[in-house]
Amino acid sequence: YQKKHTVYAHEWQVKIAADVAKYHEAEGAKLTRVVVAAPRSAQQTFQVGDSAIPAASVSDRIRQYLVDALTQTHRFTVLDREANSEIDHELDLIRSGNASPADTARLGHQLATDLIVIPTVERFEYLRHERHLRLSDRTLVSYTGGGDISFRVVNAVTGQVVMSQSFNYDLPATAPTTLGASADGSALASMMMNALDADIVHAILQNTFPPSVIEVTGSNVVINQGGDSLVVGAAYQAVSLGKELIDPQSGQRLGPTETPCCTIQIDRVTPTMSYGHILGSGVSLPHPFVPGSMELRDRVNPSASSKPKLEVAERRSQPKVVKKKAQARPDTDSNW
Repeated sequence: YQKKHTVYAHEWQVKIAADVAKYHEAEGAKLTRVVVAAPRSAQQTFQVGDSAIPAASVSDRIRQYLVDALTQTHRFTVLDREANSEIDHELDLIRSGNASPADTARLGHQLATDLIVIPTVERFEYLRHERHLRLSDRTLVSYTGGGDISFRVVNAVTGQVVMSQSFNYDLPATAPTTLGASADGSALASMMMNALDADIVHAILQNTFPPSVIEVTGSNVVINQGGDSLVVGAAYQAVSLGKELIDPQSGQRLGPTETPCCTIQIDRVTPTMSYGHILGSGVSLPHPFVPGSMELRDRVNPSASSKPKLEVAERRSQPKVVKKKAQARPDTDSNW
């Protein structure tokens, strides 16, 4: 109420000021929102080595790895649907009036997802094979197997399948033996899960936010992703981005042209960035460098180009020794 007022017949005109609680959305909520669904499987247990592993345990670990890896990329807002009961409990507390009035601004702000990642475990096994030898009364034992996982990325609003891929991981088979063999099922399962999950995360990132070089100093580079998206010591093919192309038939954007330029090896990884260096010499980069004009693609073998040279050098150094031995050998040999 203000002292200065205007009288209109028998009515007063007044101004009222009120403090209204407002909820300020976090910066991360503006990113693409993703929900990782529990992996599906038609089996209840998986036989891996000498262990029978529950399918629910495998699904939980695969889902948790995907959640951790996608969160660490800092490119997505990963929503947790497993904690709905705990979230509802907190919201009920606010509605009851026992919380501060300012907390009422938190009501009605739960985020809806944009994309749903749905993994499916098609195969997950490492089977023991036995064959009895009747003559020696022994048993030949060997192991073979691996894992197959497919995944879909679905638009939560339209139901459109945005992305769909399948991956497999084959464990090395053991040679048949009669000396007794065993396989650690837990260790093999972890190996398969880590490899298959890493493939899924890599595929999602390559189709949405590929790792990009944001700074170049000499041969040293800084990349805009860290966490589990890149591996220390690994080498990746880098490409230079060119003009963006558009499909003349559909009008769809096809993305920029790509020119392989160099190989980058990762030296250090932080939660948000990675540091590496360009392998080899004589790599020409545009000057001045534009952040984001280079992106990383698949992993490569950093020593592949140097192996042939080493093999040639070894072969050249051996003939002299071979020739000496050949000259010392007699022209005829009674044993032949």
